[in-house]
Amino acid sequence: MTNKYILVRGDDFGNSRSSSEAIMAAHRCGLLRNASVMVTCPAVREAAVKYAKTPGLVFGLHATLTSEWDRVRWGPVLPAEQVSSLVRKDGTFCKDGAELREQAPKPEHMLAELQAQLELARQLGFEIRYADTHMGFEWVAEGFARMFDEWCLQEGVISYRSVQRRTLPEAEASLYANPVERLIARLEVASPGLYTLVTHPAYDDEETRAFGNEVFAGGRIAAERNGDRLMLSDGRLLDYVRESGIRPVTYVEAAELLS
Repeated sequence: MTNKYILVRGDDFGNSRSSSEAIMAAHRCGLLRNASVMVTCPAVREAAVKYAKTPGLVFGLHATLTSEWDRVRWGPVLPAEQVSSLVRKDGTFCKDGAELREQAPKPEHMLAELQAQLELARQLGFEIRYADTHMGFEWVAEGFARMFDEWCLQEGVISYRSVQRRTLPEAEASLYANPVERLIARLEVASPGLYTLVTHPAYDDEETRAFGNEVFAGGRIAAERNGDRLMLSDGRLLDYVRESGIRPVTYVEAAELLS
């Protein structure tokens, strides 16, 4: 590749109104062109009604088998008893991959739940073009990464793993305290090629502050996610990308570039 391409993804679309609205705000600014839909949360239905047909925004399935927060919990689309190896006694998902792995999750349960999530996303009106994994859970069951890729191929969606190229290099990050300046510096020193930037835009509001756990306080989560929102709408970054000829791409375009 002789040019620089940046694939910016907004994760957790639909897990709260705050996340959905922030991702849409970032998309309107032009850099974020991929939104990963989380169907395990009630707010996804409102998001679908308002935004499922948004031109120029490529939707993917944010396949979810973990629930990391303490006060805000979610569980499977399927009845818990049908995927018992994936859930706690209260019917919600485990907090992370380590806890899930300890439960010896059955691959057939994992695939059945992902299928149900994909079907629900499509029923809600989303055209799902790719799939990725919330908190990267593929490793919890031996061989599941391959199964995930095969499932994506079977369902006609792009596995994020097939186009997950380099992350941007660091550029003396300690000199760039401002996130926008730091990202511009990283883009500046990057060689030609395709780079992936995963973001979690949201507003710093009561809804996002309800997130959090014993490691990450809700206020910290809200501040960081609001920071992603602000960064992706910052005129300095948008001007730099445009003036430097860096092309923001979707998963569909990235797959074409690599074919």
